[in-house]
Amino acid sequence: GRGGGGRGGRGGRAPGGRGGGRGGRRGGRGRGGRGRGAVEEAGESHFHGSWFQRKTQHSRILIGHATNAFRCGVRTMGIVWETSRTLCACLILICALGGFIPATIAYISKLLVDSVIAASQSQDAAHKRIATYFVLWEGAAVVCQALIARLRDLCQSLLRVKLGHKVNVLILEKAAILDLSYFEDSEFYDKMTQAWREASTKPFSMIRNFFSLFRDILALFSYATLIMTWSVKALLLLVLAGIPSFICET
Repeated sequence: GRGGGGRGGRGGRAPGGRGGGRGGRRGGRGRGGRGRGAVEEAGESHFHGSWFQRKTQHSRILIGHATNAFRCGVRTMGIVWETSRTLCACLILICALGGFIPATIAYISKLLVDSVIAASQSQDAAHKRIATYFVLWEGAAVVCQALIARLRDLCQSLLRVKLGHKVNVLILEKAAILDLSYFEDSEFYDKMTQAWREASTKPFSMIRNFFSLFRDILALFSYATLIMTWSVKALLLLVLAGIPSFICET
């Protein structure tokens, strides 16, 4: 009887123990799953937070660089205007013409195609004469574009020489009013030497980029005006198509 009771008691306790063990293991798995879920959520929030912080910091750096570039550009433009007002005004006029010439050629080409189609359909001498005029106008526009490019190169070469001489004079005038202790400083002397070496390249490259940007903006607006006369939706599609590449590059 004792043996049976003992075995029965042990048998009765064993299933309960196994059940408790299974429950504990299940509870541990549940807590472990919740723990892993919390860790994953925390990692995801940290990833999104760090990505946002990186983008914010990158945007601030870009804004700072753009502000400094604008300030330096304004000062450099003042030096260029003091160097040669005639060359500066000529470059502005040439860049303006260079910005409108491509759209003008495109519009003349459109009129030429329309006149050729009209002449082929009507077989009228007047339409053929109009098409010939448009051919001459387009050839004249292409010649003007080439002349404008050569004049721009000539004005830029003359301005580069004069601007380099002007910057060298400014550096020498600044060095003349400094004490000897400044030249004993190796860091200051290296900066002065670097400014003297880059006097004929750095300011001119900044001005050349500024005039190129001005010309490209005028060309963009002129093309946009032509596209708007044809279809506003096409212009919007072109603008939207350029947004992803702009975001990726910035």
